[in-house]
Amino acid sequence: SPYEKRTAVVVYETWNTAGGTLSGYRIIGAHLTVGFKKKEITTNPLIEAVLNGQYFVCQYFIEEKGLDPNSKDFRGYNTVLLAARNRKWDVAELLLQKGADPSVKDDRGRTPLHYAAEAGKGSLCSLLVSKGADPYLKDKNGDTAVRLAEKNGYRNLFDFLK
Repeated sequence: SPYEKRTAVVVYETWNTAGGTLSGYRIIGAHLTVGFKKKEITTNPLIEAVLNGQYFVCQYFIEEKGLDPNSKDFRGYNTVLLAARNRKWDVAELLLQKGADPSVKDDRGRTPLHYAAEAGKGSLCSLLVSKGADPYLKDKNGDTAVRLAEKNGYRNLFDFLK
C-alpha cells in the first residue's frame, strides 16, 4: 500500500539445537505504520477514506461532517471514480447513493462504469446506469463498458448494458 512505510531488518543469529549450533541470517520486516508518519497525498479526509476502502468512515464524513461526495483529488478525479479505479465497490455504491457524479473520466477516458463492467459488478453497473452513466461512452482505447463486459465474459452484464 502506498500509505505505509516498509522496513526490513537483517539479523545474523546463532541457534543452539539438539544437532549442534546453527547460524544464519533472518529477515525481520513488515508493513509498519507504528512510529512512522502516514504519507499524505491529499488533505481531504473523504478522499483518504475512499482510497483506503473505509465504507463507514466515508458515510460518517458525508452524513455527519457534510463533506461533498463529489470531492476531487489532485488530478480532478472524484470520489466514485477513485473508488471504482481501486476496486472499492461498496464504497462506490455508497458514494453514488449520496450523490456522487458517475460520469467523471480519468486520464484513460474511463468512467466508473468502465471499471465496474470490466470487473463484472452488475449491481454497481445497474446503479451507475440509473444515475446517468453512458454504457456506450468510449475510453481512449475505444472500449465501451458494454465491450469490456463482453470481452471479460460477463454475458448477463453485457446483455443488460447493450
